[in-house]
Amino acid sequence: TIIDANNFGTVVTITDGSDATLDGFTLQNGYTSGSNTKSGGLIVLNNDAVIKNCIIKNNQGHQGGGIYTEGGSFYNCKITNNYAEYNGGGVFTLSAQLNLFENCLIANNTCDQIGGGLYVNASQTSNSNEIQITNITIAGNSAGFYGGGIYLYNGYLNIVNGILFENTSSGNGGELYVSNNGHLEFEYSDIYLGETFMNSDDFPSDNQFIYNSGTIIYQTETWSQDPLFLMNDTGEEPHPYDYHLQEGSPCIDTGDIDPMLNDPDGTRSDRGVFYYHHDLEGCTDPAACNFNI
Repeated sequence: TIIDANNFGTVVTITDGSDATLDGFTLQNGYTSGSNTKSGGLIVLNNDAVIKNCIIKNNQGHQGGGIYTEGGSFYNCKITNNYAEYNGGGVFTLSAQLNLFENCLIANNTCDQIGGGLYVNASQTSNSNEIQITNITIAGNSAGFYGGGIYLYNGYLNIVNGILFENTSSGNGGELYVSNNGHLEFEYSDIYLGETFMNSDDFPSDNQFIYNSGTIIYQTETWSQDPLFLMNDTGEEPHPYDYHLQEGSPCIDTGDIDPMLNDPDGTRSDRGVFYYHHDLEGCTDPAACNFNI
């Protein structure tokens, strides 16, 4: 189901206190402009809304071209090709409560200032109420100033099974920028910084790729490797990838070892939004006596 705003106003707004579910919609061609406006695509205010299986694309707003959110949970969503005049080309998060993103793609969004893919200004004071992101791909986003992929101004953000790839900004922090009191932790993630840092787990803290004046913690098996995305059918710029993993990708079967996060085919979790499907035969439980028979 497509909801098209025809470049007039915000496509969908979910108000304070709502527990609405938005499932299976494409929200497109929303348009707002000016400092008193928010997203053109989707506005989620302080609530417990659930947004799943949605595509938010080709929208424009002042803060959060695709999504402006103060709450809610997001599952299996694609946020692509949105534009913000100010911050948060794909998503602008202003939150005092838990936000959750699972299996989401934030790609090819732009903004004029900071946070091309994701801008976060959260008021959490400890990791007991952090924003949790699992199996996300943030790729091909750009910012006019800082934080092409992610700009974390304040609060706690935890990313598990994430991929950051070819995000850019005019200033420092093309992939990510952590400022002020921001606290960002990566687990089982791939932050690809190009050939210079290939196969490295020793990340810079002040350059064109990563800028950190807050706290960044690189936890278990977080590295910089080319994720080997598949190409689009056209293979043409400016966005030649479809962000699925091709055979041989270092992101296949190297995600979090928690069985609760296993891929739908039963194998260890992959990194990024799209898992690589294995065609398996026989028993796949390594604890079983007939394993691999």
